[in-house]
Amino acid sequence: MSEKLSAAGKMMDGEVITLTDDIIFTRLLQEGGIAWTLCQPLHSGSSFILASVAVAGDEAAFATTQRLKNEFALRARLSGAWAVRPMNCTSYHGHYALVYAPFPFRTLAQSNRTRGRNLTDFLSIAVRLCAPLRQMHAQGLIHSDIKPGHFFIDPGGAYRLGGFGLTTVTDDVSCVTRMTMSGGTLAYMSPEHPTRPPDKVDRRSDLYSLG
Repeated sequence: MSEKLSAAGKMMDGEVITLTDDIIFTRLLQEGGIAWTLCQPLHSGSSFILASVAVAGDEAAFATTQRLKNEFALRARLSGAWAVRPMNCTSYHGHYALVYAPFPFRTLAQSNRTRGRNLTDFLSIAVRLCAPLRQMHAQGLIHSDIKPGHFFIDPGGAYRLGGFGLTTVTDDVSCVTRMTMSGGTLAYMSPEHPTRPPDKVDRRSDLYSLG
């Protein structure tokens, strides 16, 4: 379903933008309390994609907002070559939201690429999934929520990572770090994630989740 709202103007990287009312907003997907929405201006400007809070309840909305703010704070460490990187932030229906340049919106979770394939094809996909993970770790980042819904498929078959809401920073990839926020996806969590208080995590936690 689409709804008419509006927004934009020329966007500069890192700016807070204001949504207006000459844009068609079309829901793409809801994943883990975050709604992805395609925004198409009717009169001017380019299309863009929003990631916004889509949960009920103040506590859940606050936790999701903190994840989005964490991702925005990390954008200087993210490269469009391997990551889905937010350009701007805004408010959408009274909630914090991130703004992304348009990209082909298809996740590994929406794909059947790993089904019915032979071993060679499966290994080829595994190597391509490891590529953005390796580049992220080289930036001193621990993702902490690796799952199929956070791998986005480019038209050429390469993968980019998204969903950096739980990501933590360590400038030495041999070091460990403590998670600053709880959460994640239970089916893909490494054993140290659900512990209370949280154990220290390192890049091996992401490799465990990749499986």
